[in-house]
Amino acid sequence: MSEILIVEDTESDAALLERALRGAGIANSIVRFTNGADTVAFLHSKQAATGKERVAIVLIDLKLPDISGFEILKVMQGRIGFAETLRVVVSSLDSRESIKTAYLMGADSFISKPPNHFDLQELIRSFPEHWLLVDPLQPSSSTPPNKQGNSSSDEAVRIWTENREVIRKVRETHELLRKTLDDNEETFVIIETLLEELRNKCASGAQNATANPKKKRHTGLLL
Repeated sequence: MSEILIVEDTESDAALLERALRGAGIANSIVRFTNGADTVAFLHSKQAATGKERVAIVLIDLKLPDISGFEILKVMQGRIGFAETLRVVVSSLDSRESIKTAYLMGADSFISKPPNHFDLQELIRSFPEHWLLVDPLQPSSSTPPNKQGNSSSDEAVRIWTENREVIRKVRETHELLRKTLDDNEETFVIIETLLEELRNKCASGAQNATANPKKKRHTGLLL
């Protein structure tokens, strides 16, 4: 499983992304599509693929001329053939809501345009099994470059990345509830009630951490 799929309609952005990947020592083969329709058709042809024929990584721009990146994520969501595919959003969108929606649709990570060397290194270290590297990355003591005016979206990305295992379990539980219970209004009420309880616990934990700074702080997930 070694193929990287780049979904990007802007030629210059696609070229920058591919150059950044090669500069980071990535040796995976790269396939590029410029629109959502061709991407979806390709994914349908790959959904039953096995072994090396599977798509290893999909780098998706959210803003496409026809089918959006969100819809492409939705096509991949829940398909067995893409269970091991790394889904990364590469976009200039930095709204908290867009990031939240992408993750809820199955995205594993998010990097902003244009991708920088540090972000790619962190992505490779976080998901090492997906990449073919010319030279394996060595542990780095360098710190990320300061981004002027860090937005709340950067913090949202960090939280989702650090808690991806918890997020995976939450998704599995949600899917189990949906499949086990009847698909009706009462089921959705139960799920929404559980989510609300989790939100309240997260909010309470944040308030306690603020009141008692010596107490270890637990960061809430964006649900």
